[in-house]
Parts: sequence; C-alpha cells; structure tokens
Amino acid sequence: MSNDPKHAVVDVSKLIPKKREPTAKDLAFQRKTAKYCSTINQLKKHIDDQNKQIYELNMYINDAENKINELQDWVNRLLKCMDMSEQDVKNMIQREKESAKFAGLMDKVLNFSGMFY
Repeated sequence: MSNDPKHAVVDVSKLIPKKREPTAKDLAFQRKTAKYCSTINQLKKHIDDQNKQIYELNMYINDAENKINELQDWVNRLLKCMDMSEQDVKNMIQREKESAKFAGLMDKVLNFSGMFY
C-alpha cells in the first residue's frame, strides 16, 4: 500500500468510544438514584393499596345507602298504614300482593319473549 491518504487504513477500534470506569461521583449518584427509586416504588404500592381500600369503602357505602333507602321505604309504608283503618291496610296488602304477582308474571313473559330474539 502506498502512503496515499485516500487509501489509508483506519483503525476502527479508535472510532468506538471506550467505556469509562464510573467515578466516585457517578457511584454516589447511582446509589442515591436507587434509593429514590425504591422509595418511589414503595409509595406507588402504598397508593395502590389506598385506592383499593377506597374502592372497597365506596362499595360498602353504596350498599349501606341502598339498605337505608330500602328501610326508609318500609318506614314510610308503615307510617302510611298507621293512618289507615284495618280494612284499608288489608286492601293495600292485597293490592301489593297482586302487583307483585303481576310483576312476576310480566317478568316471565319478557324472559320468555327474550328467548326468541
């Protein structure tokens, strides 16, 4: 080969940057970063646990509110019955039984008709 710069052989190993050894400052930074990452992961887990607990408490509250509404409905019915005569109460009970029976029948009809769609 000639000394012509166009045909010069290039040492490729000089083009690849060498991996340097981490300095004490780099190592301290890595330790500090690892410590913070660990703390962040612990806090994320704590937040997830709290969110799960909040969800469960909200479900409990919803169930309790539904039960309260149901009981309030019963209280209102009983208060209404207190102002009625015995015969009026019997008539109201009979109407409610018939309404429940009709609702059950309608439910069966709708379920039956739903089989064809």
